[in-house]
Amino acid sequence: MMLASGALVGASAATASTDAAQAMSSTLNAGSGALDLAALVQAATPLLSAGGVSLFKYFLPKIPRAILPFLTPFLGAAVEVLAHLAGLSEASPLRGALLGACGVFVHEAFSQSKKILSSEQQ
Repeated sequence: MMLASGALVGASAATASTDAAQAMSSTLNAGSGALDLAALVQAATPLLSAGGVSLFKYFLPKIPRAILPFLTPFLGAAVEVLAHLAGLSEASPLRGALLGACGVFVHEAFSQSKKILSSEQQ
């Protein structure tokens, strides 16, 4: 009797572990689209923050230019919080701020390449 109950417990444990593995596999496979979208948002954060600074310059031309690079971390953190609210990623405003700070690099690279291209055309 004990042997039969032990086999029954072992069989139910094996079934439970198989069910858990299938549930984990389906969760990972279903979540891969959301994971890809979250990675896309994170990759686009420097571009979005650089574009946001350009919009600030356009709509508020009186903002001193020295303040504009300090806006990008805040814009990046805002993008990260919005991505979290949309359910795309876990909340990490620090990561968003760092990605937003990369927007300064994107903006400067764009500005310098524009200057180089305009000087070559002359």
